[in-house]
Amino acid sequence: MKRAGRDAGVFAGIRPRFIAWRIPVVPVQMPVRRSVVLYLFLVVAISVPYWVLMLKAGSIELARGFVIHSQMWAPAAAALLSAWITQRSLAGFGWHWGRARYVVAGYLIPIGYGVLAYLPLWLSGLAPTAFGAFAATSAKGLAMTAVPAAWPALLQVFLTLTFGVIQSAASAAGEEIGWRGYLVPALRQRFGFVTTVGLSGVIWAAWHMPVLLFADYNGGAPKAYSVACFSVMIIASGGIAAWLRLRSGSVWPAIAFHAVHNAVVQWLLDPMTNAQGRAAWFAGEFGMALALSTTLAALLLFARFGADPLPEKAEDRPGDVEATAF
Repeated sequence: MKRAGRDAGVFAGIRPRFIAWRIPVVPVQMPVRRSVVLYLFLVVAISVPYWVLMLKAGSIELARGFVIHSQMWAPAAAALLSAWITQRSLAGFGWHWGRARYVVAGYLIPIGYGVLAYLPLWLSGLAPTAFGAFAATSAKGLAMTAVPAAWPALLQVFLTLTFGVIQSAASAAGEEIGWRGYLVPALRQRFGFVTTVGLSGVIWAAWHMPVLLFADYNGGAPKAYSVACFSVMIIASGGIAAWLRLRSGSVWPAIAFHAVHNAVVQWLLDPMTNAQGRAAWFAGEFGMALALSTTLAALLLFARFGADPLPEKAEDRPGDVEATAF
């Protein structure tokens, strides 16, 4: 393949520096397509031992969840290996912090669409509240059984939204360094933003399917329905994370977004909700409500700030890289 800016063609005479700042790309020495194929091969190869363990047990809670949380670093490990094999460099992941506004957005957006999904379920009775059970569990866990139930519940919410998010980020970072730090910028070299979101979202959803279909990472609704709702949610939320990554030029807003989503949905909203029976069709990551609210959040974000998220300021742009034909 011919390198852009060095051979005759559309980009003849254009310096790679020009291409680099317009789209945050992964600097590759081989065609992007081969880099992506190599990356996906490594993701699967690293993930297989974890899938075998969890599928054999039928559970993702092996070793107090350490197995699944270790597997969440498979995308990062694959990305780092791919970058080193193809580039001998790890500089294209968006390691810099970037503008704080994007990290703040990554923190707040999941809280917004989470409340938007669950509040109507609670008010309508489609998924009844379980505030009493949440308060009792919080009181027991915090050894505060002698005080009004509201206090340990509020403290549990505070701890989850602060230190809990940091703990969640320890595993979420593994996925985001791979999916948004490496894969999304690579795909964006060849495709438009919408196609990049669709492809990366389908890949991300497919990576979850073994434990969703053959272990216990699913809701109480029929599996086909759960897969459909989960896939919509994962593609929409992946679109938000991709927008934050590309617009900020940094992977940290995507890490914050993923960490807060997991903490808020799995550790707060789900425990506050009785998702048994019919409610399983609506609540949780495998229900309709989050699929709709994440899609709405993504559409509002793209409509308000644009669906072609180039870095808005020079300081948000990545460093000099070379672009290569797909």
